[in-house]
Amino acid sequence: MGFLVAGILASSLALIFLDIRGLHPSEGKLAMAYELARLTLCFQLGGLYSDLRHRLPLKFMVVVGLLAVMVASVETPLFAPVASIAVAYAAMWFAFVPDGEWIAWTRSAPDYSYGIYIYAFPIQQALIAAMPAVSPLSTFALGFCMTLVPAALSWHFVERPAITHKQLRSLQARTKWSEPLASSSNGKSPG
Repeated sequence: MGFLVAGILASSLALIFLDIRGLHPSEGKLAMAYELARLTLCFQLGGLYSDLRHRLPLKFMVVVGLLAVMVASVETPLFAPVASIAVAYAAMWFAFVPDGEWIAWTRSAPDYSYGIYIYAFPIQQALIAAMPAVSPLSTFALGFCMTLVPAALSWHFVERPAITHKQLRSLQARTKWSEPLASSSNGKSPG
């Protein structure tokens, strides 16, 4: 956990330094360093939450406080790290409090997220290559619609069958190991 905290501090300091230097996400050659520091911070916050999930209090007033600090830090070098922390905490609160009931419907819905993650980038790049003058909003809208098709096919014909197969194999393995135990407890020898 100490490594994660050190990484979060280093990423935050890198973001603050780059902001002070005027290297915002869309400017200059070091824009990649800015995005790398920001995304690294988000990844590290997820890791820290995983480590602290049983000890981290998820309170609505903390969400409100963090969002207020985020709004107050707009147009300052502190905005990127503060916003990352506030949004990460708010996302955890929305997902798990109160018991995640408001998003319970998603547990029975098809999970296209992995397919969207895998197929969105190549589809968007193909759109940009085919239509160089396409706007970012059009790229997003067309790319999203076009990505849903392979994502849905991937879920229904690859991912869900693989998950079902894995669950069946696991159940079979547990049943196979429990049968000899059940037989030996009845006084019968396995075999």
